[in-house]
Amino acid sequence: MTARTSETQQAAKTDLEEAQRNTDRSVSELAVWPAPAQPDHVPTMFRSRHMFAAILAGHRSSVRVGAYFWDEVQ
Repeated sequence: MTARTSETQQAAKTDLEEAQRNTDRSVSELAVWPAPAQPDHVPTMFRSRHMFAAILAGHRSSVRVGAYFWDEVQ
């Protein structure tokens, strides 16, 4: 996300946090976690709800503020 001022940067961060809450709510409201037909072909992060949540949390914690943007540090 890019932002030119501290105000728009904060607004972008607020929007990102809201999107994260919506994602978390949507994942938690799934009645069942989709079971793949061939589990060995599914990336590890999608094999369970708990694994997905843990990897997503780790990814989110790597997001850092840059000069004009929020950067996903990988």
